[in-house]
Amino acid sequence: MQTITPVNADQRYEDVPGMSYLAIDQYQRELAWMEPLSDEQQETLLGRVARAKRFPENAHYALLARDAHDCLVGQYQPLVFKMARRWARFSEGMDALDLVNEGSIGVMEAIDRYSRYPDYHGRFPLLVTFCIRNAFVEACGHHRLISLPVSVQRRLSKIRKASSQFERDYGVSPSPAQLACLLGISEEKVLEAQYFASRQAVLSLEALAYEDEHAEESHDFVSLFQGAFVAESARQLELKALFEQVFEHALTPCERRIVQARYGIGDRACAETLRETAEELAMNLSTVDSLYSRAVNRLRGVLEPLVASSQGPETIRAQFGDYYSINEAAACLRVSPQTIRNYIAQGRFPAEQGISRSGGSARRWMLPKEAVDALRASRLKDGEEVAV
Repeated sequence: MQTITPVNADQRYEDVPGMSYLAIDQYQRELAWMEPLSDEQQETLLGRVARAKRFPENAHYALLARDAHDCLVGQYQPLVFKMARRWARFSEGMDALDLVNEGSIGVMEAIDRYSRYPDYHGRFPLLVTFCIRNAFVEACGHHRLISLPVSVQRRLSKIRKASSQFERDYGVSPSPAQLACLLGISEEKVLEAQYFASRQAVLSLEALAYEDEHAEESHDFVSLFQGAFVAESARQLELKALFEQVFEHALTPCERRIVQARYGIGDRACAETLRETAEELAMNLSTVDSLYSRAVNRLRGVLEPLVASSQGPETIRAQFGDYYSINEAAACLRVSPQTIRNYIAQGRFPAEQGISRSGGSARRWMLPKEAVDALRASRLKDGEEVAV
């Protein structure tokens, strides 16, 4: 078992001039104060851990096992650090302290294995070394940003071995065609494996976006989360514009005031109750409730099919922008709404059926603005005026 001879214990926590406070230097300083355990002490600690597993209901045994477990993990930290420094030279993106953490997990796994099987006849230090090495291999393999299939990894391993052997024999690096001939595979598979290996070595996904500095088009790197946020923000703006169009054209002025008061839309600071809305508008509470229910049902009937069919504000503008409702046309011509309905029934006035007013089968009449404005202009010119 790898140990480090401790120095004078009286100076352990004294400040030393010029002492480094880096994490790795402080870790090495702590390692220097660890006292080695004899084989008998180690077996005693392992026995305590195993005894706690055999009698899990005993709290005293569990407390002794926890202290023994911590002592064993700390005892093998010098071995972990020695192996971590060696592996850190070949690990991409993981320093020695990262590997120390992984190696400590390996030590804990070794303690668990040794105490789980009482008939284990192997030496405990060998089991610890094996578990630490496995922890390093797993950590280095999972740390890559890009993972490759097992078949491609095996092909890359064969290519590296063949390339190393070729360089030792001839002193030059082999070409993809020569590697394909040596391995008995196609040249395309060799090039594909080498391409995947170059992509696997990347340390940042942003580097893939900017790897070609002379590309004709360069795109900013946007993560998936930011892209989803931008898409959702654009959708919210589109839905807001859609609601404003429907709110402006599908409701009467009185219904708009009631909905604005109930939901705090527009310049209102907060929402109001139906009773407060009725008092503000000087209307009966039942009337306000009836108008509010009708307005909500009308908005729901108009918005649901538009949102489901992904239609935007342009659809509302096309259906409302160039048309008047019956009430709007009646106010423009200074006649009653019933007179406009009579004109429509007699065919004297052009009209089209637009979006449903209540969400049911009945559809509202839409009157072209050009025809209404032309009739209004002609009446004003002739001085004709019909009273309501």
